[in-house]
Amino acid sequence: RLSERMLSLLNLGNDMGHTLRMRHYEGGRDEYHPLHTDWFEIPMENGEKSNLIVTAMLCLSTPEEGGATYFPKGKPKPFRIKPRKGTLVVWYSCTEDGLEDMNSEHMGETLIKGHKWTATNFIYQHNSKCGKRKMLGKIKYRTRK
Repeated sequence: RLSERMLSLLNLGNDMGHTLRMRHYEGGRDEYHPLHTDWFEIPMENGEKSNLIVTAMLCLSTPEEGGATYFPKGKPKPFRIKPRKGTLVVWYSCTEDGLEDMNSEHMGETLIKGHKWTATNFIYQHNSKCGKRKMLGKIKYRTRK
């Protein structure tokens, strides 16, 4: 259901079905995720190719220290996203002309203290969808208590 809610919010389909991945990092273990892009290509049965073009990462916890996702080539300047429980972070890994976007290169920085839990949905579509992307910006909504 979580995967479906993400796809619905982003108004996207996923050629690969459900690709939700849970990750857990624990502070003090020197765990991090090295610098990379989320660009990946898979051949489809119909001869077409599907690319991992959108990543949607839901933060499920707020660690005490560290664990940010860092985009060193971010535009207009490099930036970090500190994990905060309930935050959905979304980025494209392709340029509008359907190529791998090296500006989307990112890394998970070392978690110093606490726990970091994420649920990440990797969304695959034909790279022609890259040109139709719409960046959402910040979305804030309130949940019932």
